[in-house]
Amino acid sequence: MQTTGIVRKLDDLGRITIPQNIKRRLNITGGDKLEVFLLSDGVAFKKYSALGENEISRKCCVELRKSTGKLCFVADKEGVIVSGAEDDEGRGLKNKEQMKKVISKGERYNGLSADKSEWITMIPIGEKGSVGGVFVAVHGKQEDASVHTILDYTAAVIGAHEAC
Repeated sequence: MQTTGIVRKLDDLGRITIPQNIKRRLNITGGDKLEVFLLSDGVAFKKYSALGENEISRKCCVELRKSTGKLCFVADKEGVIVSGAEDDEGRGLKNKEQMKKVISKGERYNGLSADKSEWITMIPIGEKGSVGGVFVAVHGKQEDASVHTILDYTAAVIGAHEAC
């Protein structure tokens, strides 16, 4: 755990203020939910994402990879939350800007990855205006249009469970 050198006083209601530079670094804004973790010698906070709690997301990604051979993952604005394989984290990082656009606009992306090395499909998860994440599938060197229906269905299943 990294120390910040910042000490805050707990108020009478048990609240503390998170310093602005830490909120910026973790992309936390007013109204965001934080998950609390109990450590052996203290507590830790992490920006909460319902997508990360969604076991169906992981199962969908794993099964989609088994049945189609396509790599896939679920991400939010910060990066990959759930994936079907170890190598998806790097793909999420290099396509982070495109994922942010899909989340903010609530519109699907189907095209080349950021480094133009592979074809990807990004489908927003959630309703327009409240998109919480993106379902990403990697086709390979060229688009495989035969899997678009199953990708749409998988994103819908993940989104429906995320809302629960």
